[in-house]
Amino acid sequence: MDSSDDDVLDVLWRNVLGDWDNPKAHDGFLQMAWERGELGRAAGKYRAALQDPERQEIAQAKIKAAALLAMQEMEGSKSSPHPAPRWILWVAGALCAAALGLLAWALVR
Repeated sequence: MDSSDDDVLDVLWRNVLGDWDNPKAHDGFLQMAWERGELGRAAGKYRAALQDPERQEIAQAKIKAAALLAMQEMEGSKSSPHPAPRWILWVAGALCAAALGLLAWALVR
């Protein structure tokens, strides 16, 4: 991460602090933090804002929003399970059939 990334978030955070009651300022800050993989840093800034009683309600809501975005990001990055290749299924089926055949032959004999 280079310093220009930090500068963008710092500028947006100063904008949030200067216009605390503006939801667009918060949304823009969280969006940029999400795009840059800095949701933890954004949540940390909101945690620090919890110290100000006038900012607690919005700060708590934005911490939850950052956590939700992080969970969505993790959910989206999950890899889907890969199905077994068909040839493995055929081999397993053939082995099962052979085992059943041997069992039947042993029972008849």
